[in-house]
Parts: sequence; C-alpha cells; structure tokens
Amino acid sequence: MDSFKKALEVLFSYGLPLCKQLQQIEIDLREAVGAADDNVNALKILRQNIDVEFHKMFEKAKKMAEFLNVTISIKHLNKRQQNRANPSTNDKELEPEAFFRITICIPFIDAFIQQLEDRFLEHRNVFNG
Repeated sequence: MDSFKKALEVLFSYGLPLCKQLQQIEIDLREAVGAADDNVNALKILRQNIDVEFHKMFEKAKKMAEFLNVTISIKHLNKRQQNRANPSTNDKELEPEAFFRITICIPFIDAFIQQLEDRFLEHRNVFNG
C-alpha cells in the first residue's frame, strides 16, 4: 500500500489550493466557493477519465514499488465478503490495477466531490438569494 503514496499525492493535490485558501486569516467565502467549484469540476473530469488517469498513477506507483522491491498485490477475494471491498468483474482474475481503481480511487474521488459539494457549493444559494 505504501507504493500508492505517489498516486494519493496526485489525488490530494486537487484540494491543495482550496486548503491553502481556507487557512488564511481573512477568508472570502465567494472565492472559497469558486475554488471549491473549480476543484469539483477538475475532479469530475478526472472521474470521467478514471481508467486512463488511474493507469498513469498506477504506473508511477509500480515504478516506485519496483524501486523499493515491493510487490503490488491484492488480498484474497471470496465469493461472499462482508468486511471489506470485494469487487467482481468479468475477468477471471482481477488485476491489482483494477482492484485498487475500483476499491480505493473511485470511492475516494466520489466522496471528495460529495464533501466539497455539501460543504461549499450549497453556499452559492446565499450569493444568488
């Protein structure tokens, strides 16, 4: 899992400008909502192109794993799994890239988008009302 640090840095970098803006002493709500909107749009584009974008992230993580002499593998999958993600695909054997894209990357992006919309984009009504 340590090999995904670089991939996570890419994902977290989308929120960095908004994070820095929110740490200022005087925060302009209109600018924060605009930055949140920009983040949501960028994340939605990332989410639409997740196969290509995650492949790039995974290749970087694979190079890092090779450098550190770490094998990227997935946990054993069962037909009936209750306590952790257990994706099923048409493939006979799920590749690590698909497993991590389905179980980590996509849910993270979806949750990040939802949080930004819930916490910031609702304030657009204040400006319009």
